[in-house]
Amino acid sequence: MRKKIVEFSLSNQLMQDVIYFSEKMDQALPKIEDGVLTVRIVGEFSAGKTRVIRELLDDKIPEKFKPISSQEAQTKLQLEISYAENQQLLLIEKPDDRDIEVNILASLDEFPSREAVSEYDPSTHRLRLLINEPKFILANGDGYSEGNQPKKLFLIDTPGWNSGEDDFAEQDAQHYFVGEHNLAIVYVCHANRLDGVINQCRLSNFLEVLGNAIFLQGKAHLRLVITHCEHSSQVRLKEKMQQRITEEWQNLGFESEDLDLNITPLDFEEMNAAQLNQFRNDFWEDLLAPLGNQTFDFKKSYSQQILQWQDEWDIRPMLFQHLEVIQRIKTYIARLYIDEQFIHNMNMTRLVGLERYAIQGTLLSRWYSQLDTLNFESLLDDIKLLNLQLPQQHPLAQWWSNYWIAKIQPICDLFETYVRKMLDTINQVDVNVNDLQDFLSKKMLQSYQSLTAEQETSFDIFIQLIEDKMRTLELDNFVATLLKVSVLQTRYQDHYHHCEGK
Repeated sequence: MRKKIVEFSLSNQLMQDVIYFSEKMDQALPKIEDGVLTVRIVGEFSAGKTRVIRELLDDKIPEKFKPISSQEAQTKLQLEISYAENQQLLLIEKPDDRDIEVNILASLDEFPSREAVSEYDPSTHRLRLLINEPKFILANGDGYSEGNQPKKLFLIDTPGWNSGEDDFAEQDAQHYFVGEHNLAIVYVCHANRLDGVINQCRLSNFLEVLGNAIFLQGKAHLRLVITHCEHSSQVRLKEKMQQRITEEWQNLGFESEDLDLNITPLDFEEMNAAQLNQFRNDFWEDLLAPLGNQTFDFKKSYSQQILQWQDEWDIRPMLFQHLEVIQRIKTYIARLYIDEQFIHNMNMTRLVGLERYAIQGTLLSRWYSQLDTLNFESLLDDIKLLNLQLPQQHPLAQWWSNYWIAKIQPICDLFETYVRKMLDTINQVDVNVNDLQDFLSKKMLQSYQSLTAEQETSFDIFIQLIEDKMRTLELDNFVATLLKVSVLQTRYQDHYHHCEGK
């Protein structure tokens, strides 16, 4: 024998409404667009620039996308790193840092060899690595673009100079700057080469350009990372470079307070996990300090969005009005059938001598008194639901119409139907009726049973939960609880129907 198939239609529909809610909320999240602020990592070939990047972002970059770190010259293309939810490595055409619109030439499956991209001009083409690292999101904008919408920061790894074959890398430091759109320069140097002629000349060149560039808060932002620096030499070399750079800066005619200098000597091979983590934290804190170290909070999403809804979007006043209506209906229902009588303490003996219309008028008056209402119009006003529709752009619009109103409105409609039937029944009473209560029972009992059965459902439990536990909740928690409990209610109801259908 084939079993009856019962679809879980209620819970499936509600899940679609929840998905609609999520989609609307996601649409309201600020779009994270490309910004114009850059942080360039510069240094001599094999100074350890790539190692710095790998250690900074090691756990965020898939192995296949990690820049190659070796003693061999790698790709001559600049590598810009920024944020994306999904990791990807792209070959792009982007002649200038300020170019927001870029031409994506290819999506790469792994970090390319030097030969694989040798045909591309490094002045117009780059690699772009996008990783799920929120530190690249400038929560309040980049300080230059209009508005305070979140912007992406770009960390740019440049080809090392002195490799013997990269003309792009050998260019004057001026070519590494685009004016005020620089957040910082990270200068990486091997400890053994600090006193080398090439590095000294290069550092002087960068300091001169830094002094004439425009940075956030009016300060040139330079971070010097000294790699392969043994612990025993770190304090000495830091003090030495601090003095050298300060003197050089002043000799170039710049004020000391106009240079934000941070020097970090380190040896990655000597560092434990805690020290590496401290390096990462210090690096980002120093880098983002001019922007106030504002972090992008993805959790802001739903909770904070809801708390910032316009007053008209707060569904609680409407919902609680509906609950008051339902409560009034329950109160009325409790008065409909007293001591197994539809019009309490009334019989035909009490109506002897009255004409038909007088009988009906007396019964109607007595019934209204039993319900504690004035008339039919007053009764309808008591069960009227306000604001039945939400704006279509409201994230809860579908939940409201497909679930809430679809549950609430039938209760009101069923009660109104009962009332109208009772009025019609009273209008049928005349002197020929022998037993008033029997007459009313035959006409109204089935309708009454249907009406009261509607109050014994899982949805009624849901209503009680809202009444008893949710009135004091903040709007964000209120909405979250509302959705969660409605999901549970529809699942229970579907399960109940499923079991009935077996």
